[in-house]
Amino acid sequence: TPSTSANSFGTGKWSDSNGALIVDGLDTLTYPQSGNISNSAGTVSFWVKPNGYDEATPVDKFWLDTRDTTPDQGFSIKMDATNDDVTFAGNDSTNAWSISSAGIDWTANTYYHIAATYDCSQSAGSDSVILYINGASAASDAAETCASWTLPTNFYLNADYAGANQGDSFIDDLRAYNEVLTADQV
Repeated sequence: TPSTSANSFGTGKWSDSNGALIVDGLDTLTYPQSGNISNSAGTVSFWVKPNGYDEATPVDKFWLDTRDTTPDQGFSIKMDATNDDVTFAGNDSTNAWSISSAGIDWTANTYYHIAATYDCSQSAGSDSVILYINGASAASDAAETCASWTLPTNFYLNADYAGANQGDSFIDDLRAYNEVLTADQV
């Protein structure tokens, strides 16, 4: 069961009223990782409609963060407002990695499908991470190391692990898989 603080709901990607979670910068949502997400291989996907994006004053917007009280274990997906891209980043106690899409021309009131896959079951230095936007591979790296991840108790939606850098976005159809989906499955 997720834990929320002052969240509300709005029209989702599929035009269902109250189908999308709105986290407007003052809200938080945490969700237990146990049984929902794996530290060795998996896929996370969701639809997102950013609110209030302002190129004049860019601020990173975290949409998902699996890190907990210390930022050195887990992964995150965020809008990197400086470069108008989406970044999928991870780290463990000794390694850090980051892949980013090319700049995106964000359109107001538009949903984007974000998916990220990771396979940490390979030998060190040969793991695979892929970021998809609207079903197309936007960035990948086949030489990342994430084998020693220890994921914390919760993952956070529309904010980073400290409750800062809120996504101020609509989130719909969040899915977490304990397996790596193929490009066709994404």
